[in-house]
Amino acid sequence: MPSPTGVLVHGAWGGGWNWQPVAAGLRELRLEVLVVETLPSASGDPALGLSADTEFLRKVIDELPGGVILVGHSYGGMVVSQLAGDPKVAGAVYLTAFWPKEGASFVDAAGGKLASWIEIDETSGLTRIAAEAVAKVVTGGMSDKESQAV
Repeated sequence: MPSPTGVLVHGAWGGGWNWQPVAAGLRELRLEVLVVETLPSASGDPALGLSADTEFLRKVIDELPGGVILVGHSYGGMVVSQLAGDPKVAGAVYLTAFWPKEGASFVDAAGGKLASWIEIDETSGLTRIAAEAVAKVVTGGMSDKESQAV
């Protein structure tokens, strides 16, 4: 029986680029890894949220030949949790991720309110990281060159 494929799911405001060093290390260990490059909710369309992300990930894992280990970072844990009962899911890993109770929203999972560094665009209703917090929240621990690329 083949080993399951690791499917790496990024968090809010992130992308597959977040996983590149991890994916490279896993591949060096000869593990099968698929990096989700962009969830539908990252498009900026307020109609595309957790449900769209879940259906997207369901299609991704359905196309893989064997079982999967889902790995979610931050908001990615919300998406991974929605597929816990899928027969192809052999396990899940939560990396500083949300593991919500069934039916809980992102805000519920975050303790009932958004962090102070999250802003809501009043026109679109979309959230974003406050400009002054990006370096700390998104690129913390990266070199200046890596941070500028992001």
